[in-house]
Amino acid sequence: MSVAPQFSHPYYRTSPKYQPIADLHDSLYSENTGFSIGPVIHFQFNEHLTLNSGLLLADERSESLTLKLGPGSDPALYPCDCYSIKLSDLFLDIPLILKYNYLNEKLISLYVAGGFVNHFRFIESRKSFYECPWAGMEGLASSYTGFTNMFSYQLAASVGAGIEFRAAKRLMIAFHPSFEISLLNIKESMEIQKLYYLLGLNLQVVYQLN
Repeated sequence: MSVAPQFSHPYYRTSPKYQPIADLHDSLYSENTGFSIGPVIHFQFNEHLTLNSGLLLADERSESLTLKLGPGSDPALYPCDCYSIKLSDLFLDIPLILKYNYLNEKLISLYVAGGFVNHFRFIESRKSFYECPWAGMEGLASSYTGFTNMFSYQLAASVGAGIEFRAAKRLMIAFHPSFEISLLNIKESMEIQKLYYLLGLNLQVVYQLN
């Protein structure tokens, strides 16, 4: 079982035609925060090499800066002059990580790891909030949560290092900081690709079957 808080910084790749839109996205949204959780299986080849894989549920969240509308905005559509947006995307992650144990002691192991993580986005959530400082009003303006209407697949390279403690004969606890960088983002609309750098702080509980 793996649990990991995650912190990521998005960036955008596009053609010169769409660069102003990409720059606007980059300036509006904050750093992403989230977590991943799910079962991980360890395939041990020998005392030094292990392949880790599994199926993780990952939640990626971000929030826009407060947007102040100009004086020409339609009051029927925008009754307040300040808005913000919160985004949340759910992914299914399939990691393929090769782990090399360079120190194996009776109660502790040290290792380095590297490989790839496959991210499949399947649910998206969008919420917008209004704020009227002059009237003391604030609240939810609109909300949408549902299955994404476009296929989205991301491939990331991952590197990390960790320490593993043996808590019992077949039970181990591992702490594994990792760093990811996007290599590929395939989706229905390819005009603007959202990529990222990600830091994960992975805590794993491992039960050894043999």
